[in-house]
Amino acid sequence: MSGRLRVFLICVVLFSTACGRHTSDADLKLIFNRHEEQFQRLLAMVQTDGAGKTIGPRYIRQSRLHYGETEHQDLSEERWKQYQDLLSELGVEGVATDGSSASFRVDSPSIQNGDSDKGFFYSETPPEPSFADLDGYKISPSTRTKHGDYLAYRQIRPNWYLYIHYN
Repeated sequence: MSGRLRVFLICVVLFSTACGRHTSDADLKLIFNRHEEQFQRLLAMVQTDGAGKTIGPRYIRQSRLHYGETEHQDLSEERWKQYQDLLSELGVEGVATDGSSASFRVDSPSIQNGDSDKGFFYSETPPEPSFADLDGYKISPSTRTKHGDYLAYRQIRPNWYLYIHYN
């Protein structure tokens, strides 16, 4: 094997190992514990501003519509700035609500992590299935949703959970 090929393969292995993992449950719990007040504020904001929206640092989505940085739909500039500040402070890539629950995505799907995402979930109704640990989670028929994807939860506080989702 040539030296260049060997270096290339080592780089590929190191890259896929480093980028293929999600934030650990312990790290997510630490983030939540340090910023619970901000998570509660972000939850209240997104519940107030309406169901069916996904809000990210530079976009708002409602159904199939996509609004960019200058089109904040019905949000004032001040409210938009509050979202951007909280999302950045919390390390959340996007928050979505259906009215009764909300998800706060921290890790986005990628090829390296098996097209899965991980983050926080709020629901007054306990979601299922629930596990004691998501770090070692492997997809299984028991976690398959009616849409064909896979979803698992771990409770960290009353009404607050970690989630992992595989497409």
